[in-house]
Amino acid sequence: KAHKAEIEVLRRQAIEAGGDPDNLNLPTDTSEVALKALIAEYRTKRDEYIAGLEKSKEKNLKVKLDIIEELKALINSNETINHTFATFRELQQRRKEAGPVPQANVKDLWETYNHHVENFYEYIKINKELRDMDLKRNYEAKLALCEQAEALIMEPSIVDAFHKLQKLHDE
Repeated sequence: KAHKAEIEVLRRQAIEAGGDPDNLNLPTDTSEVALKALIAEYRTKRDEYIAGLEKSKEKNLKVKLDIIEELKALINSNETINHTFATFRELQQRRKEAGPVPQANVKDLWETYNHHVENFYEYIKINKELRDMDLKRNYEAKLALCEQAEALIMEPSIVDAFHKLQKLHDE
């Protein structure tokens, strides 16, 4: 503002002296030139920073999409639940550490991730229910075997009882 005020004063003086205000030889302000150079440098660096940030976000997007693919594969793995759950926790931690993604992909990425997390928890629940059913069936089979073995106590011949017990074991 001060520089513009000085230029305006010089124009008025040139007009009053009868000179042409358009051909006015204005003094160069070194601080203005330095300021414009600094602003240009700032804009260049800001543009480079934003471009680097966008590259980083694209890289993070790829990492998070890869994690979602690993999560999908985890549901279909044949490993133990403890190992599967440990891998799931590691995937969650890697996702947290991945960083921001492009704004256009945030909602879709979040919904996809949550969908597959819900699928994983459903898989864990189903797996637990199947394991519980299998344990119950095994328990009932063992009870029946014990009852049959206890019934052999009444067998008068020990050899016959032993042979029947072996048949029970082989079944």
